[in-house]
Amino acid sequence: MNISESRLRQIILEEVQMHLLEHYIEEALKDLDVDEDDPDYEKYKKMSRRALFKKLGTWGAGAAAMAALGGGIRAGEKDIEHGIASRRATHEKERADYKASDQYIVDELDGVLSRPSNFSWVWGEERGAMQTEPGSTSVSLPQDFPILLDKDHGTIGVLSPEYGVYRAVQEDFNDQVDKETKIPRLEETDTISGEGSAEKWKQEFPDTYGLPRTPDYVGAGNKGVFQKAINAGFKSDVGISRQYKAMIYLPLNEIPPTMVMPNSHMTPSEFYVHLWDKYALNRLKR
Repeated sequence: MNISESRLRQIILEEVQMHLLEHYIEEALKDLDVDEDDPDYEKYKKMSRRALFKKLGTWGAGAAAMAALGGGIRAGEKDIEHGIASRRATHEKERADYKASDQYIVDELDGVLSRPSNFSWVWGEERGAMQTEPGSTSVSLPQDFPILLDKDHGTIGVLSPEYGVYRAVQEDFNDQVDKETKIPRLEETDTISGEGSAEKWKQEFPDTYGLPRTPDYVGAGNKGVFQKAINAGFKSDVGISRQYKAMIYLPLNEIPPTMVMPNSHMTPSEFYVHLWDKYALNRLKR
């Protein structure tokens, strides 16, 4: 359960007040030679605070106890404020150190790659187009990945080519964690310009790799289509969701170097350099 800083401060202050009150009551009783061995000690402790202070007041000890309590509470408040400020400063420093560390970049890349929705796309149809299976009167949910339907392996989602570039950046960065100087596999001078448009590459993508443009729902899938994709260079070492039996992607070295990729509208080399600058180089500026 999360609580606000003001509420936390109030809780701590109440605890301080309670402990100080107990302490000064005991001190006031001791001044009156009433200690734990006194038969009246427990009787006094069980009295209500109002009744007890009234009793102490008749003995001249109440005012002293309350004055001491007030001073103690003010000191306690200052301690609380100092403690909160100290914890905030410590947290801010830890956060700044973390954001300047390699681990922050590792976690950022892991976060991006762990969400397949970051690499959604379609080939040949508008994103979110409603898909109707042949022979069915029901309309399925919008599809944000091209789908392969394999008789043996079930439904397979195809991640956008950008995923393979992200994986390459992640691998290169992770291999050099904690090294002061990190060397990318591609630099600005290695970039290759694109040919054609992202739309053209999307339209031609399934034909380029010999993959069916639409799933064979009538025949319950194409036999061997998953293996065909693997043979064409796709990899399947990706976490999957309930909707898919597998997710596949093209590694960087299997993506045509002049492809204008669908989401970034960059070639693989251009996108790699862009990501390396964003994560590895900008880390030094944090």
